[in-house]
Amino acid sequence: MQYIIGILLVFIIVTAGWLIFFYSKMANNKILVEDSWTQLDLQHTKRNDLILEYVDMVFGFEAYKQEILLQIIQARANLIDAKAAIDIMKFSQKISRLLERLFTVSEKCIVLKTEASFVLLEQQMRELEEKIEICRYIYNDTVSSYNKFLNIFPNNVCGMILGVEELPYFRLMRDKE
Repeated sequence: MQYIIGILLVFIIVTAGWLIFFYSKMANNKILVEDSWTQLDLQHTKRNDLILEYVDMVFGFEAYKQEILLQIIQARANLIDAKAAIDIMKFSQKISRLLERLFTVSEKCIVLKTEASFVLLEQQMRELEEKIEICRYIYNDTVSSYNKFLNIFPNNVCGMILGVEELPYFRLMRDKE
């Protein structure tokens, strides 16, 4: 009888230890994901602030399609209002695509290319776009580590017991513009 109680006690201790280890590791991984999301959000905020300056500068030039500028402003407003991660991802990518179109059009406007303030502003926008891409990569990498940890046995069992779910990747989303 003592043998069975001893085995049961060891099983309970091992199971409790594993659950504690699992929860600690999962919480640490989630903190890394949240930190990478915060960095991405910071870059989005910087870009949102710079977009207004950029749009103000180029709005009067004929080389720019007014519709692109209006779409950028609308997507920016949607990004600021977005609460769900999927919406933030969608509007961020929409802004990136629209800015790329705007950069392409700006190549054709000689008047703007001679404006030193415009060239500096466009360079800052391009650098921010690159930083956002890097932050997206880092976010996806940390999400990948988190999700892999959750899917490995026996972590998947612990995850089901604790109700832990996978986190979404910052995927390329295709929408009609």
